[in-house]
Amino acid sequence: MFDSLGLLIVTYYWPPSSGPGVQRWLKFAKYFSALGVKVHVLTVMDGTYPSLDKSLLDEVPDLLRVSKTKTFEVYKVFNRLKGKKDNSVDVGLGDLTQNSGFLNKVANFTRSNIFIPDGRVAWKYFAIPKAIQLIKKNELNFVITTGPPQSTHLIGLALKKKYKNELKWIIDFRDPWVNIYYNKHLKRLPFAQRMDQRFESQSVQNADQVVVVNNGLKEEFEDRAKRIKVITNGWDNEDFPEQIYSKKESSFVISFTGNMGNSYDNDSIWKAISKFTKSIPSANIKLRITGHLGNKVRLMIENEGLLKNLEESGFVSHKEAIRRMIHSDLLLLPIPPSNNSDRIVPGKIFEYLASGTAILGLGPPEGAASKILIDCHRQPMVGFTDIQSIFNRLQYEYERWSNALKSRVKYDGKEHYKYSRKHLAIEYLKTLTELKEKR
Repeated sequence: MFDSLGLLIVTYYWPPSSGPGVQRWLKFAKYFSALGVKVHVLTVMDGTYPSLDKSLLDEVPDLLRVSKTKTFEVYKVFNRLKGKKDNSVDVGLGDLTQNSGFLNKVANFTRSNIFIPDGRVAWKYFAIPKAIQLIKKNELNFVITTGPPQSTHLIGLALKKKYKNELKWIIDFRDPWVNIYYNKHLKRLPFAQRMDQRFESQSVQNADQVVVVNNGLKEEFEDRAKRIKVITNGWDNEDFPEQIYSKKESSFVISFTGNMGNSYDNDSIWKAISKFTKSIPSANIKLRITGHLGNKVRLMIENEGLLKNLEESGFVSHKEAIRRMIHSDLLLLPIPPSNNSDRIVPGKIFEYLASGTAILGLGPPEGAASKILIDCHRQPMVGFTDIQSIFNRLQYEYERWSNALKSRVKYDGKEHYKYSRKHLAIEYLKTLTELKEKR
């Protein structure tokens, strides 16, 4: 059905990198190939990533064609100046909230005003000639660029200008561009702000199709896009057992999995959890954080007297992260406070839903993420600073846990199946087919 499609996927994040950006296009590439599409992936060699998960390399289909190019990155330069020997970067693009110290200030200014739109922009000088080679050699008729990093779309813009109507270009936005939440930490001069905005508008206006992960992003770009469609992130059936069972532990386990960097600078949830633990002194409450925890966030936890409850670990494999979601009693889903927080949908929300575990979302109650929770018959998000409502939800889930016998309480609805990766992959390919037929 889709074997007439020849597709080049340009993505910076690819195994062994980990995170939601990797998951989206690793899974789409897998299902696209299985559905008969000729898929080529163009990615970076020896990139800089917040974390690695080498187990994801096993999920790359044997028949999938993956090409990698060299690049130049400012992050590697600053790593060497700091004495770091590996290619890892702090989550949140070098932890831009860290303004102390001369080197951090120089890094922020350089990242903000020289490398526009982001620190990976130099990859385009290596990726564009390789993409031209792959398109010509394999007679590819579609290119998808996915961001962040949003500089990836400048590769697509160059290819579209070269091939015009011979090539259909799809921009895939996983996050906002100019309005992404961590941009408030950039020390950008006015000219840099204007340049970033110009790159965004040129890309959106020249793409044949814009695909976004939620309705909030659709509202942000639809006045400039020729065609725009929402295709969300999702969860993969192959990552979850058919029957989810989890034995109840002696402790009520509140978990977070992923990146909770310093941009999550809201202490209301920790104040509410502290109030909750004090209300039931006989209970054993575990606060299990798996992934990155910013220093400012850790200090908030300490200030609320919760270090005794904290179980902290670094990044784990994707398989282990899902196991921990399942073996929890309540999953925290905070959204970083920002001007566009109502448009943010964390990628982890779909795997949280598939785990069957209760979810406590902290963000705009009328926002995009809250609507997905409600659509899947879950509780809506709680306002950022509504400590009493957060406390009430903690009490409610704790009572459900207390009344359970041997196993954890799980939500067993099927509403989240509309967000399965295979279902979304078919929807994506139908969009490409419609675009191919449109002259």
